[in-house]
Amino acid sequence: MRGKQVLPFHEGDWVAIPLPKGGYAAALIARVRPRKRYSRFLAYCFTPRYPTPPTLSALLSLRPQDAFYIQIVELKRPEDQDALNQFQVLGRCPRWNPKEWPIPPFLDLIGSEPHPYLKYYSEKDLETVVAREAQPVEALRGRWFTWETGLGVAYFVSEVDRLIDAPPVDEEWLAKWHKRREEHWQFVQWVRERIAQERQQAQEQAQVQAVDELLQDPTRGALLRAYAAGVDPAVPYWVEHFLYFPRRRWAQQAARQLRQLGYEVEVSESATEGLWLVLARCQMLPTEEDIDTVAEQLRELAAEYGGEYDGWGMDVRQ
Repeated sequence: MRGKQVLPFHEGDWVAIPLPKGGYAAALIARVRPRKRYSRFLAYCFTPRYPTPPTLSALLSLRPQDAFYIQIVELKRPEDQDALNQFQVLGRCPRWNPKEWPIPPFLDLIGSEPHPYLKYYSEKDLETVVAREAQPVEALRGRWFTWETGLGVAYFVSEVDRLIDAPPVDEEWLAKWHKRREEHWQFVQWVRERIAQERQQAQEQAQVQAVDELLQDPTRGALLRAYAAGVDPAVPYWVEHFLYFPRRRWAQQAARQLRQLGYEVEVSESATEGLWLVLARCQMLPTEEDIDTVAEQLRELAAEYGGEYDGWGMDVRQ
């Protein structure tokens, strides 16, 4: 269960923030917005790194434009409350006027966008109200623009510690945005190339699978080899069909019926002992549909006379 969040300061208070590398940073708490889930506050942070907490009188001349870092901070995790408890309240800003310490627009550096975005936050809860596109020159008019909001307290303190001795200048903000854009487009290009490679591999695998499926069917495999040898599926060819019977009489009966159907028929003793071959020839289109139709008819005819249909063949040289 989440513990109750406690903010050790009020709006308009000056605080000293202990830094991990030593010393303290001075900050003005310009907004405090307690919330049910995550409380938020807005902090203006100033240089230099003080060896000990500064006195209130040493800070009263500072103005918003002197801040090197402005941040909207959230209490997100238990360690954030621990970090917040280390803040030392130095005193309240005399004649505190929040209008003199406004909530600035924050710079959102979206690498995929051609321009930075300015995000404006509401006075009510420090939540985004609107974001609009901005030219880089416009975004860099004031150094108080930052590119991150809603940091946890612990991370916020580490960022202050990182930036306080050498605050970034305008060119660094712009360089960071250009770097993000370049990284984004490199990533987009990598994704496009990866998609193209995967599509090519999928197509090649599909083609191989399709050929394998075709070759697994005897009729399809034979026709593919015939087409490769120059057979035209739109031209009739002489096709031979092989039927085998265990009795000569049955073979002759089947042969008579085949002649009636228009086949050229030869009956001979098979090389396999005890079987008689009926060779039935006809002209037909060498297509899978036509061959399958004829093969089914001959299979039924052979079975009617106690024999078996054993496939077909053709001389591709014809």
